[in-house]
Amino acid sequence: MTFAYLLAALGAFYLFLIAEFMIPSGGILGVAAAGMLITAIVIAFSHSLAAGAAVIAFTLVTTPLVLMGTIRAWPHTPMGRRMLNRRPGEEAPRGPVRTTLQGVPLDALLGRVGVAKTNLLPGGLVIIDGERLDAVSLGIPIDAGTPVVVTRVELNRLQVRPATEQDVGPPASPAVLEHPLD
Repeated sequence: MTFAYLLAALGAFYLFLIAEFMIPSGGILGVAAAGMLITAIVIAFSHSLAAGAAVIAFTLVTTPLVLMGTIRAWPHTPMGRRMLNRRPGEEAPRGPVRTTLQGVPLDALLGRVGVAKTNLLPGGLVIIDGERLDAVSLGIPIDAGTPVVVTRVELNRLQVRPATEQDVGPPASPAVLEHPLD
């Protein structure tokens, strides 16, 4: 008979634990879960020392697994979707899109050529389209004043490499430089 009470207390513990994530209760369900766990342990120890140790070991192994499963399932529940402000089937946003001060998304800067404002060892500042931006070189130091090209945007940070002549384009002829507005 005590085995049935033990199983009922453990079942109630896991039920209250899962319900704590699914139903906003202000922690009441969490307290009830803790009470059921203590009840299950007391029942097990009243039967034998080995049963008590087995229940403690069982809950130490299974509780993190139940919590991980519950946390993974939570965004797909009606309460999770409501709290995350998502419709059914809508994907989670990947995070805010970082932009420059002029409002240009960093992803739009891929392939753009700029100039290293500071030495990139590997991090520093670059100027692209007149804006100072944080950038990281691809593992090589880049001296200040070196033309650079944006090769990647990762974790909202620009990755650059030294620009080649193909990236920059042909140099302007001296006649174009003398009369740029003609």
